[in-house]
This record gives sequence, C-alpha cells and structure tokens, in this order.
Amino acid sequence: MTAKLCTIGVLVFALVFFVACASEIPEPATATPTAIPPTLTAPPTSAPTQAFTLATSIEDIIGTWHSSRKNLYLRFYGNGTLHQSHSLDSLDYQPYAISEIWFEGTQMYLKEKAVSGVPSCGDTPGIYEVRLFPDGKTQIVRIEEKCSPRAGDTALQYDPVR
Repeated sequence: MTAKLCTIGVLVFALVFFVACASEIPEPATATPTAIPPTLTAPPTSAPTQAFTLATSIEDIIGTWHSSRKNLYLRFYGNGTLHQSHSLDSLDYQPYAISEIWFEGTQMYLKEKAVSGVPSCGDTPGIYEVRLFPDGKTQIVRIEEKCSPRAGDTALQYDPVR
C-alpha cells in the first residue's frame, strides 16, 4: 500500500506542479498593428496638365509659328489672313495656302482664299480653338472641320519662330 500511496503522491504532486506552472505561463502576445511610417513623397496620381488660355482675337496669335511634327510654318497677319508653307522663306510670297481667319468668342474660323499644290477645301470654313500656353507655344485644336487635308495641316502644336 505504501507503494500505491507513493505513486498517488507523485501523481498529485505532478498535477499540482503542472497546474501551478501552467497558471504562470504568460498569455501569448497579441499582435498589435504598428503604424507604417509615411513615405517621404507620395506617388503621383496623374501627370500634371499645363494650363492654357484660349485665343479670342487675331492679336493673340499674330506672328510666325512652326510645327516640327510636319515641318509646317504658319504666319498670322493682323489683317485676318493666314499663310501656310513648308518653308519659312516661302511664307510671304509662295505659300501653299492662304486663308481668311476670324474669331467668334474662343472659336477661330478658317476659310480658304487660295491654294496651290494641295486639295481645295472650298468655301466652307473650318472651326478651331487656339490654345496659348505659358511657355509661348500654341496648339490649334479642330472643333468642326469637314476638310481633312486642311485639318491635318492646321490642328497641330506650334512653337513661335523668333
């Protein structure tokens, strides 16, 4: 019987020891979210757009302009005419197109007066918008135009010729 009591005593001791030790086992640490440090610069959301104003009169665009995309030159005169050419030298005396232009609000009307070596657009005017950028460039945007050849030689971005 002594052996039985001894075995029971050892079991009771082990059980008490286990319970005592188990109560002192710390709870597992719960993960608390840590703040992610902010980045120094935020990623861009979209490409910035350059602001522009719209031309409202011939005075806003008088001068000579060049489009490197088509190697095309335009010259707007104060009398409401436009000459178009593929070379700077021929703008005044041998342009391939001469047009009458006028503004109604922010829309520029362009009507053919004479052409040489390019398709005629007839008497129907094309309607465009002229965007003036702070860096001195302009962009002519097609609004309503039935003559594709004229639109292709007009609706472009231009640098001023100095």
